[in-house]
Amino acid sequence: MAAVQGRPLPGTPYAYSPINPPVQYTILGTDAQCIQFILQPNERVAAELDALMYMSNNIQLQTSSKGCCGRLCSGESLFLNHFRCLGPSQGYVGLTCHDTSSKIIPVQISSSNPILAQPGAYLCSIGNVQVSSERVKGLRCMVMQLFWQKIWGEGIVFLSAKGGVVRKTLSPGESIVVDWKCIIAKDASVNMKLGLAGNNLNSSLMGSEGLFLVTMTQPSTATTTASVYLQTMSRSLSSRPPKRSALKTLLIFLILASLELLVCAILLYLLQDFRYLA
Repeated sequence: MAAVQGRPLPGTPYAYSPINPPVQYTILGTDAQCIQFILQPNERVAAELDALMYMSNNIQLQTSSKGCCGRLCSGESLFLNHFRCLGPSQGYVGLTCHDTSSKIIPVQISSSNPILAQPGAYLCSIGNVQVSSERVKGLRCMVMQLFWQKIWGEGIVFLSAKGGVVRKTLSPGESIVVDWKCIIAKDASVNMKLGLAGNNLNSSLMGSEGLFLVTMTQPSTATTTASVYLQTMSRSLSSRPPKRSALKTLLIFLILASLELLVCAILLYLLQDFRYLA
């Protein structure tokens, strides 16, 4: 589709082909997508729980709880899986969202360009990518979510989206008004402001567009453009079974920790009895 009267399009279908990615990958499928990584010996991919589709027999799965508090607040599980190639030859691993109409979005991350994503959007990453949480301030926390995912570091993060995906590039001082449920992620520099969907309360209530919409603005003082990633389907319409609740995950973690402490206490008690008998 050509631009109208020489002006750029407001939004474009999202396409991404990185230059010299740290790990070779291919996104497969058109509707419910999966991603396949080709790993050289000692290379690894980090992924959310329940993302595995297949892997070669020289791939080792390791589970880590590092950074669990930030992930827990942002809608992820306490644990993170790491798939590492043991060698001596290259291996492969396939990951997916296990959902209909799912799309996988690669986003380049750098220390100077973190992003904020909707809770649960993180799928996997390569490089030194960290996932933590950032609290949504003001009235937005009552409408959108209390915590969003803050993704930062050096590498590429892969986000899960629903339906079609559009990327909007904002110039300094430019704004766009969106339905917050369609937001997948945004550059951290983009500001969000909540407002009524219509020009008055009656229009907002009767317009079937939700009571509130979000105005996203790249500050006029910024020296670079910023990106907003939008999806055509709300995450609430997803057919994927909901992730294990944070409370349930935390409860399991506390139970396991309590069992470990109990075993240590029993061993210490038996050791003291053994010394007394000796």
